[in-house]
Amino acid sequence: MDAIRYIVDTLLWLLTLAFVLRLLFQWVRANFRDPMADAIVRVTYWLILPLRRLLPPIGKVDTATVVAVIAVASATDGADVARGVALVIAYCLGLGIPFLLLAFGSARAVSGFGWLRRHTRAIQIFGGVLLILVGAALVTGLWNDFVSWVRDAFVSDVTLPI
Repeated sequence: MDAIRYIVDTLLWLLTLAFVLRLLFQWVRANFRDPMADAIVRVTYWLILPLRRLLPPIGKVDTATVVAVIAVASATDGADVARGVALVIAYCLGLGIPFLLLAFGSARAVSGFGWLRRHTRAIQIFGGVLLILVGAALVTGLWNDFVSWVRDAFVSDVTLPI
């Protein structure tokens, strides 16, 4: 029984590798008339074709191939991996959706607020300077001192978990 499970896991791992290679080939715009690329397309076509009917691409990202990679990878080790994939997807959606909403709404907000439009360059420069200062503070160790000061000055009776 363990031998059959090993063979199935190995085949699923190879299939996952084929889907990942297909995704990478699409991102680098590889020539699909190449024998290796053509073989990968033939091996993965059975799952990509029905998914493409359901999932349109988003920009240059072929969502059908991404979903196929996640689906096949989640089948390799059972429920633990499927739960992990579900959590990753939920995390990505939770992180990505607010940024997408902000991106769609920011153009309207900037056009509505003349002050932001007039001072956009100054805001960008200020943000860049702060980014450089934080980077320098991280390199020199001053950031740790600053965080310790903030914690001591404003946070009381907190036990850190680490």
